[in-house]
Amino acid sequence: MVSQNQPFITVGVPTLDRSQVLLDTIKSILDQDYSSFEIVVADQTSGHSEVFLADLNKLKKDKHLRYYRVEPKSLPAARNFILQKAKGELILFVDDDMKFKQNFIAAHAAEHASHSEVSVVAGRIDQKDLPLSNFPLYFDKYGLPQGTFNCPNSGPCKDFPGGNHSAKADVLKKIGGYRTAYKHDAVREESDAAHRLHAAGYKMYYSAEAAATHLSVSHGGSRIYKEQFDSFRFYINDLLLMLRSVKLYYLPLAIFRRLRIYTGGPLIRRFKRAGIFIAGFIVALWLLLFERRSYVAHELGQEKP
Repeated sequence: MVSQNQPFITVGVPTLDRSQVLLDTIKSILDQDYSSFEIVVADQTSGHSEVFLADLNKLKKDKHLRYYRVEPKSLPAARNFILQKAKGELILFVDDDMKFKQNFIAAHAAEHASHSEVSVVAGRIDQKDLPLSNFPLYFDKYGLPQGTFNCPNSGPCKDFPGGNHSAKADVLKKIGGYRTAYKHDAVREESDAAHRLHAAGYKMYYSAEAAATHLSVSHGGSRIYKEQFDSFRFYINDLLLMLRSVKLYYLPLAIFRRLRIYTGGPLIRRFKRAGIFIAGFIVALWLLLFERRSYVAHELGQEKP
């Protein structure tokens, strides 16, 4: 536990269409053995039940918690909103369906103290369907993910999980926050930010000690975990990151390898996925060439009354 000169940490919780599991996540954060922190919740849910609101109002009495209703429904925009509101010198983003040990925040603070040269600490993800890996997730020269964040070995890294990473708030602001071109399931938005941080010369560190349990609740949220290769938005987001991060001379093989991996299965499914892949590539290329940079990099969620 960090006891002296604790950095003030903002724990950011973007949330969408979650109720009891969100309350449980907030309670798990409030139960931390670290005192110098705040929780900023950016809730993109259209409406909640009276029961949920009554329970939430009880939690809002805690001085650590600030709760906002925001729009539009965009995970990166919600992160940017939290970044704008954050009072902490460090900002720790978590998902809205997680459980934490009592030393979770302290573990992130300790890693930043021990590795002052790093700007981001990536934390371990304990998830029932996430394979154990000998190294933390990274993207190879073809822009394909290797490894997972369920890794027991700490060390330098080049990526971080959206649901468990802490960063120096001023550094995130310098790179423009999270790009809102990554929509709907928002897959790859955190890897886009990691790529820009790495390109700007900032260092990252993976910590197996700063672990969180991801419940991966099936209802609500913005992620797609099953049949993502049938999702048009997955292809747009994945191919957009590929176009942004893969060197030009690797692009042909990067595209070919994705087609081979993503379009498997029965013949009808292969044709369907190939068609979605091609359409997704066209949209991703359009976003890369024509979407306004200021919108992509800096759009914020807007607070709702």
